[in-house]
Amino acid sequence: MIFQDVTDYGSSFLIQYDDVLKEMNRRIGEDIPGEYPIRDSDIFVKILHYRTKTSDFITESHRDYVDFQVVYDGVEIIRLFDIDRLQIKEEYNPVSDCQFYHVRQAEPHAVLTLRPGKAALFFPHDAHETQIASDLIPKPIKKAVVKIHVKFFA
Repeated sequence: MIFQDVTDYGSSFLIQYDDVLKEMNRRIGEDIPGEYPIRDSDIFVKILHYRTKTSDFITESHRDYVDFQVVYDGVEIIRLFDIDRLQIKEEYNPVSDCQFYHVRQAEPHAVLTLRPGKAALFFPHDAHETQIASDLIPKPIKKAVVKIHVKFFA
């Protein structure tokens, strides 16, 4: 996991993904929920609108794609877990590239506050629990998730 200001991602990242970041920003500007290809199926962006929650969070990991998550309206708490310490809730689905987990007794190894200007990069070993209300009051959130195939990180 990498968590920092959107503008602080290293120059090699920005050079390699300049077209991706431009397309992500264009889609954020349009603000229409959906999934949009950037580099065919290798890199695409999802524009999401939802309400944060106080319970029933989604804890997931991915095998084929790395998540680059950017909140552009609202605030969301994200907890990270070691996948080896979690109980599998649903077996890995290669179509959705998702593995879901029960958290139960597990303690997160990191807790992030994702707000405009911050970005998080989640790798396949990062089980992330999203949609958590920042002040225990559910609120609307708008978020871009760029899905980048793992082959770009080999």
